[in-house]
Amino acid sequence: ARAAIRERQILIDPQTAEQPLHTENQSTQEIVDKLMNAINVAKPQDAPIIDIRAIMRLKNGGLILELNSSQATNWLKQGANKRNFLEVLETPAELKDQYYPIVVPFLPVSSPLQDANWLRTIEFENSLEEDAIASARWIKPVEKRAPNQRVAFAIFQLTSPQAANHLIREGLYTRREKLHPTKEKREPIRCACCQRWGHIGRDCKAPHEACVTCGREHRKENCTSYKTYHCISCEADDHSSNDPHCPTYLQKRADLDDKHPENTMPFYPTDEEW
Repeated sequence: ARAAIRERQILIDPQTAEQPLHTENQSTQEIVDKLMNAINVAKPQDAPIIDIRAIMRLKNGGLILELNSSQATNWLKQGANKRNFLEVLETPAELKDQYYPIVVPFLPVSSPLQDANWLRTIEFENSLEEDAIASARWIKPVEKRAPNQRVAFAIFQLTSPQAANHLIREGLYTRREKLHPTKEKREPIRCACCQRWGHIGRDCKAPHEACVTCGREHRKENCTSYKTYHCISCEADDHSSNDPHCPTYLQKRADLDDKHPENTMPFYPTDEEW
């Protein structure tokens, strides 16, 4: 059910904070009426039936729309339809696409991930529709690679769960090699500054940084404590804060899986039968 709702949702963000898509004084019905007017003006007669089932107001002035069907959502996301809708809407805004990331292991480091033509070639070699791959990036910064490193892990952003599942199920072919992607799982967030959970470095309120290895007040690269470990979260001296077997990390991951059951699934949920 959650997957079906997600496929019917569209995120609309304002281009400027000065022109939000909703105000405190507007009723939900007024917002829906404005959006439906733009949709009805923009759509031709052969378009699918489109209706707004619910809206969610966002703090940045944006909206999440839940439409009546995934067909309606896909139609509104298409290039010309999207442009026509936004023009009629008048408020400067953009439709944000929803992506389905996969982890591609052992990809040759010579692969030009930023080259759109290369992405189109990957789509063709793997029987995907054009533009099924929105983008790709290396997981580890290029400058941190080993001198003779030949392969690395990458994240591919797919525009549909079906395309992502196809590569997970069938594998990804490139240069006559077959790679085996996996779905990118949600992971607990750990701060790179204080090493505690639930926020990232730019939001950290801690008065000082903490070493991920020994737990003292310095960065990891400045650590001189050989084989000295201290986990900030567990307050234990038998492992570091980034240890993959850290009890606190394992509990956080289990809690996340309980909150998002689809996280434990090897594929992205769809209406398809496997």
